[in-house]
Amino acid sequence: VRYFARAARALGALHARGSAHGNLKPANLLVDAAGAPWIADPALPGHAAAVLDNAVPGAIDAFAPEQLEPSRGALDARSDVFSLAACLYE
Repeated sequence: VRYFARAARALGALHARGSAHGNLKPANLLVDAAGAPWIADPALPGHAAAVLDNAVPGAIDAFAPEQLEPSRGALDARSDVFSLAACLYE
């Protein structure tokens, strides 16, 4: 849970800059040799929707509903929060 709390703070910093990760999944939550968590593979600012073209099969378990149905709206911080919670649940 501590790792997820630190990941949530890192996402908060990313969101404060007006960006969203857009591809948060278990494979992108890493822990380095010192035990510090890292979030890998962020989308380029303004291009989070393009992540769907590069999605890894099987990773959809952590997708927010709007990632599965782009007509539901653009990806934003709420999408990342949903995905982080799905990773924690998993």
